[in-house]
Amino acid sequence: MHEIGGIGLNPIILASSAISSKYAELHGAPGAAVGDIERVVGGTAYVQHYNGSAIYWRRSQDAFWVHGAIYQRWMEQGGEGSYLGLPRTDEQPWTDPDTNKAGVISHFDRGAIFFVNDSGETLEFPARKVFHTSHIGVSSIGGWVQLVLTSAGSFHYRGHLHNSGFVGLYCTVATAVKIPGTDKAVAARYEANVGGTTSVDGRDEDWDESGFEQAIRDNWDALGTATQSSSTLEAELGGWEVVTLVLLPIVGAVAFVALVSGGSPSNLDCSFEGTHTVLDGNNHTETTHDGVRCHRR
Repeated sequence: MHEIGGIGLNPIILASSAISSKYAELHGAPGAAVGDIERVVGGTAYVQHYNGSAIYWRRSQDAFWVHGAIYQRWMEQGGEGSYLGLPRTDEQPWTDPDTNKAGVISHFDRGAIFFVNDSGETLEFPARKVFHTSHIGVSSIGGWVQLVLTSAGSFHYRGHLHNSGFVGLYCTVATAVKIPGTDKAVAARYEANVGGTTSVDGRDEDWDESGFEQAIRDNWDALGTATQSSSTLEAELGGWEVVTLVLLPIVGAVAFVALVSGGSPSNLDCSFEGTHTVLDGNNHTETTHDGVRCHRR
């Protein structure tokens, strides 16, 4: 119950008032209501449906209208129960700096959907966390590694190794991120033979792998708050032993979810390229690096 002057107000009354105010602000654009206001997401939000759109309200935010192609795509993903979650903005004009195509974008708790005016297509920008280790090394080999996790469940693992020594070396690089509030971590690894002066193999090794893991999506509310990763490069350990014996004690976990390359969300193709769009502190769209873009399959 909210209180004003000591008088408790039923949340449904507050929701009705906020949604009605939003409807008036839109000059009735949503049209006739379909059904009554409903409580969703465990009672933390309320929604009024219309034909082809909806207005959502929750106590900590304003009411927002989701409609048109963005609404349709969001509902295909599962609406408020999807990996994107609830809306955080109305539609905003936006031009994709990578393609210079104009359209509108709506932000949600765990990402955004962009509608392109000239083609009518929609593009999703899942929320993502970028974990970059600028230097890893063992013996004569050094390099860097980056792991990107997204709210859609997709991940991207890439890096570079260089051997400055005389002989080649078979090694394993691995990265782990603990899932906050649990005793588990998600981990990725890559194995390679990095050649030296006397080797047939080249001195430089680059990799670029991506895949999908449902556990990332299922644990995103926790993973989205993670602030650091741990990476290691080992010459004597192979396979997932590197994670079990080296990284888990460092991150404070006792078990891990293996991130294996390949696969994708059932209805999305995600590419790790270009720029990304996020909300700034004033709920305005801004562009950042390390883009993740998901297209309807």
